[in-house]
Amino acid sequence: MNNKSTDLVELALVHLAQPARHIKQFDGLSNLTIIMPTFKRHDYVIRLIVYLSAFKVNLIIVDGSPEAIDHRISSALASMPRFRYHHRATSMPERIQFANQFVKTEFVMLMADDDFYLPTGLLSAMTMLESTSTAVACMGQSIGLDVESSGVAYFFPYGESLQNYSVQHDKPIERIRIGIRNYRSAASYAVFKTHGFTNIWKDIESSLCPEHLEYEHAIRTYLEGGLLTVSETYWVRSFECDPVASVIDGNRATDFTTWYTSADFVEEKNKFRVRLKNAFIQRLKISDMQADKLFLEICGYIISGCHTGLAGKPSPFIRRLLQAKLKLNDTFLAEVWAYLRLTMIGVKLRNYVMVRDRKILDKARLCKTAEGSEYLSVLSCVEVYKS
Repeated sequence: MNNKSTDLVELALVHLAQPARHIKQFDGLSNLTIIMPTFKRHDYVIRLIVYLSAFKVNLIIVDGSPEAIDHRISSALASMPRFRYHHRATSMPERIQFANQFVKTEFVMLMADDDFYLPTGLLSAMTMLESTSTAVACMGQSIGLDVESSGVAYFFPYGESLQNYSVQHDKPIERIRIGIRNYRSAASYAVFKTHGFTNIWKDIESSLCPEHLEYEHAIRTYLEGGLLTVSETYWVRSFECDPVASVIDGNRATDFTTWYTSADFVEEKNKFRVRLKNAFIQRLKISDMQADKLFLEICGYIISGCHTGLAGKPSPFIRRLLQAKLKLNDTFLAEVWAYLRLTMIGVKLRNYVMVRDRKILDKARLCKTAEGSEYLSVLSCVEVYKS
């Protein structure tokens, strides 16, 4: 472990040794469990442990990293009844399925190890789900978060396409069609009713395409029930670092279309097809032929570009950069770029480009909102751990 990581551990231990002062208005979060299937990003996990310790929420960390988190952190968590840490070098779906056995609350959700959740929005989503029998999930609004090379954190607009978004229909087959034909990344980090969440994840298997996992999860969500959104923000989407590639769960360079059409992934694709066909037959009471037809229809929507992104439309300058990056992916320069982007010069250049392209939100104005103190807590946590 490097000196920076050691300092973060010591900082976290000092914080966790102090009695937590929970904000009474957020006591309802005791009915929510957050599952965090992390991989090789222990520093971010430690940061979130500190952040979430201020709320009466239940946290289950399932760590697929080759090595477990610092033993001092796992020991500290062992004395915190609401938090659990498990080191299991298995696939992401297997870790989530493992975590499900420990969920005792009415609501459950996933969390990325570098993101943040705002309690007011989470409580609003939970209230929304309590009031409906047809929906299985509810997503809040989102906001982007990044850090300048100086260590100063800032927010920017992100997720406008989630406003007033929902996937609702009495018939599950129509929910699937609506949800995938007009796709948003809403189910991934939504609040779920626990029974539905367990049903959705019990048969999902990993592949070398993380995007496939997202789509299968969404399809099974709409098979189980509807998805709603609330107007409050609860998801703070971090852009501080890229996903870490895994030999088990693949990497983002392999998108769904590549994975679905390539001969290299035929076995995984066939298993995916069989799993969903069986789910369609059992849940929709349709024939094998009808299930196969529905599977091909849904995959056709995905391949044809049904996915509406959550980020705002990039500027022409950024679009040209992204196009250039795609062209590099198939050349030896891809490895050179991957190395350079992690250097100090690469990080500063990335921050300069991103800040130039984004609309930076005024912190003072943002923090005057009803959730102002929650935004301040996020900024404080990020900047302390970046300093």
